[in-house]
Amino acid sequence: MPSDTALLAAQAFAGPAADEERQAARYAVEWGTLARERTPRSHEAGTALALGHLYSGEVPEAKGWWRLLPSLPMPRRSTFTVVQHNSDVAIRRRQSPT
Repeated sequence: MPSDTALLAAQAFAGPAADEERQAARYAVEWGTLARERTPRSHEAGTALALGHLYSGEVPEAKGWWRLLPSLPMPRRSTFTVVQHNSDVAIRRRQSPT
C-alpha cells in the first residue's frame, strides 16, 4: 500500500477524532502508524497519531507525539497546527477561511 493512502486515511480519521469520536481515534492511530512506518519524518502522520492517541484516552502516547512534532518538517498546508509554549505542547485545528 502506498504511503499516501495510509497518510490520507490517518488524516481523514484525525478530524472526527478531534471531535471526540473514539472509533475514528482508533483508526487514526492505526493508519497513522502505517503512514509513519512508510514516511518516518511525516509531520501529518505524527499529528494524526497524537490526536488519535489523545482521543483514544492514551494521553502519555499523545504527549510523546506532541513533543516530537516540533522537530519534524512542517507541511505547507495542514488542518492542524502544533503550538509549543515552554514544555507544553498542544494541537489546534486551523480555522477555515470564511
